[in-house]
Amino acid sequence: MKSIVNWFTKNKILLSSFIATILFSIFYFNIPYNYICKPNLYLESCGEILKFFKIILIISPALLFFSIITLKTKEELFWKWRKFTFIYLCIYLFIATIFPWYIGDEFLNIQKAHVSIFMVMIYSIISLILIFYKSLKKN
Repeated sequence: MKSIVNWFTKNKILLSSFIATILFSIFYFNIPYNYICKPNLYLESCGEILKFFKIILIISPALLFFSIITLKTKEELFWKWRKFTFIYLCIYLFIATIFPWYIGDEFLNIQKAHVSIFMVMIYSIISLILIFYKSLKKN
């Protein structure tokens, strides 16, 4: 697992998060749904699959933002952020995969998209704290 984390350098994380953000933008504006799912009515679960990819990729703009921020930082700070990001992404993917689409009733309705957005906000707050704390901390 350590070799997988070490494979991701600053440039590789920046490139992969940029590609993931482009994919998220494509899924967000329903481009695949309009050109693949709508004309082919025999693809019943096509919309659900595309919605799932949208939920998985919702973290990519935050990942792109923080990879741009850490591009010019010290290597030690980048390593700590990279390790945190890798662990958090594994937890995020696990929770986003097993969480049901809808829970609750008309008064308390929790959806998979709400949980994903909340987890992206937690990731952003922790990343900001980690980056600013470690960059201000003197050796």
